[in-house]
Amino acid sequence: MGKFIALKVGQGDSFYLEHEETSILVDGGRAQEYFPDLFEATTSKDKVDIIVCTHSDADHAYGILGFLKSHLTCKEVWLPGIWTDRLQDLLESENKFIEELVSRIDSLGNDDTEFKLEEYGDIHSEKIHTKLKETNGMDEKPISLIMDRIEESYSDVDFKLELTLNHYSYLPIIWKDRGSFKWDLFVEAIDTAKIIKEIASQAYHKGALIRWFQYDDRRSEGGEKGTLVPINSIEIIKVSPRKLDALEYLSLSRANKLSLVFHSEGNDNTPAVLFSADSDLSFNQEIPWTNGMIITAAHHGAESNKGFYDRYELDKGTKYIKPIWVRSDGKYAKRPGNWFTSITSDSKFCTLCRGGGKIKQNVHLGIVNSNWSAISTNLCSCK
Repeated sequence: MGKFIALKVGQGDSFYLEHEETSILVDGGRAQEYFPDLFEATTSKDKVDIIVCTHSDADHAYGILGFLKSHLTCKEVWLPGIWTDRLQDLLESENKFIEELVSRIDSLGNDDTEFKLEEYGDIHSEKIHTKLKETNGMDEKPISLIMDRIEESYSDVDFKLELTLNHYSYLPIIWKDRGSFKWDLFVEAIDTAKIIKEIASQAYHKGALIRWFQYDDRRSEGGEKGTLVPINSIEIIKVSPRKLDALEYLSLSRANKLSLVFHSEGNDNTPAVLFSADSDLSFNQEIPWTNGMIITAAHHGAESNKGFYDRYELDKGTKYIKPIWVRSDGKYAKRPGNWFTSITSDSKFCTLCRGGGKIKQNVHLGIVNSNWSAISTNLCSCK
């Protein structure tokens, strides 16, 4: 029997799936301290087989960190392969890495328009991804070397990164004051660096097997066939020397466009689940759309990810596919966008709908007659 729950995290995505004899947690929302109690109360579990972190955006990753730092246990942690590219530098030469980051941000133009780390990654993703491909296969080293460095550096697990904003006096005076876009970009970058460093370290010292999935726009391989497989990434066991600078590395790790998409394959008893993260599906791999599957709404149903819905409509063509849509979010005036609200379905659910004074809910689906069916869960009423 299968079970699917969209946990009512305060902000972001967190999904729990029981598939056959395997339990899976995909992302954990934004609240680090709050998440372990929420997970245990909602699932009645104190352990999970597989944890997946789709990308380093705070509203997906911080709950994962909270899980790993708590008494809860897991067997495997699946992480973005891009994290391996400069992780050794974060572990061995944190100060030098941050100095490089400051220099790179300072080289940007003095544009005071809204500018976020994931937006930088999305805008430049094609150029940055080309850089990664240029070094594939060159002087590859086993990932075990990075794991060794995590073990050696664990004595410093309190992370000087937490002190950075108060203790790095070399920040250029022109953007040292809070409020400038360069300052905000720096704060986001430091937050992302901390997430990467700490999740990798906590997972390793939790005793979990860490598996790495590198974004790829043409191939997909790895994972656990019949249980959970990647759609837009390949599982890697070696890393190549990269040419990404500190800002590119952190922005690509944070980018919505390149967040990892996973598919839980269905069977005769349990329909499939597509974990979309914040992807707009702008990759070339085939997506196995099937009737009755659960689809998690990309980027909380934001209009900026309309490309996701366009591709869904194009791929399914004239075929009859009636999925179950599940959207997780906090309270926002502009989310969901028109593409999500325009979906006509009697199987559409949100952890929190926009408008109507609804309270946040866990979206709980179980198997009834080999189909996903809502259990004590209200339908979407977004306005």
